[in-house]
Amino acid sequence: MRTRKRLILCIGALLLAAAMCIWYGRPMTLEEICPGVKLDQCTKINAVYSTYSDKGLNQQTTLLPEDEAFPRLLELLQERQFCRSPLWWIPRGTRTHRVSCEDFKWDLSLFFENVPLPDGGAGTGYMLHLNNFFGDLDLRFDGETWPIRTADQEQWLSDVMARIMGHN
Repeated sequence: MRTRKRLILCIGALLLAAAMCIWYGRPMTLEEICPGVKLDQCTKINAVYSTYSDKGLNQQTTLLPEDEAFPRLLELLQERQFCRSPLWWIPRGTRTHRVSCEDFKWDLSLFFENVPLPDGGAGTGYMLHLNNFFGDLDLRFDGETWPIRTADQEQWLSDVMARIMGHN
C-alpha cells in the first residue's frame, strides 16, 4: 500500500511539474513578461550588431523616435509573442559559434523613463534588453535573464536585423 501511495505522489508531482512548465513557457508579449514596461513609452533604442562581413567587429547605432526605423522596429517587438524556457535556471556558460556568411547577431537595449518595477520602485534607463546570439534569443529585464523563443524565429530575427540596418 505504501508503494502505491508513493507512486501516486510521484506521478502527481511529475504532472504538476509538467503543468507548471507548460504554464511558464506559454506565449506572452514583452509587456506581459516584463511588468510595468509599455513599449510605446520607449524613448531610444541602442542597437549593437555584427554580420559576417564585419569580421567580428561590432557596429552600433542609436534609434530615436524621429528616425524612420524606430516605429517599425518597435512594431516588430510589440506584435510578437515569446515563450520563456522553463529551464532558464540552468547555467549555459560561455557560448561560441562558428560564423558562416549568412550569420549575424544583434543586441537591442530599449531606453525608458520612470518604469514601475515589481518591487514598487521606478526605473529609468536601458531597462529592456534583447540579445540575438546567432539565433539564440535572450531577454534581460530587472536583473533577470531568460532564454526565449518565438514563432518563425529565424525570419523574425532577420526582419529585426533589417530594420536595425535601415532596410525594409
